[in-house]
Amino acid sequence: MDFQTTFTIIPHPQLMQQRDALRVPIDMQWGTYALYESVLRNVLSPNGLSEAVARKIGVKKGCPISPTLFNPYIDLEVREHA
Repeated sequence: MDFQTTFTIIPHPQLMQQRDALRVPIDMQWGTYALYESVLRNVLSPNGLSEAVARKIGVKKGCPISPTLFNPYIDLEVREHA
């Protein structure tokens, strides 16, 4: 399993399912929801800057909460494919 690639392609709904399975407090649930559901990107092309597009995949690199979301997801994936 290529963990570097996996880090960038995990769908946000699956991350949130793993977060919910950890039974984290509601305020932390709202915090992670805000971090992951409000991610917008623009694409620069020869035609200029695109309109904002919501990003719905990937774990945020450098975010302190990322390992907490990533590790349970990977544990489940490994168990399912072992």
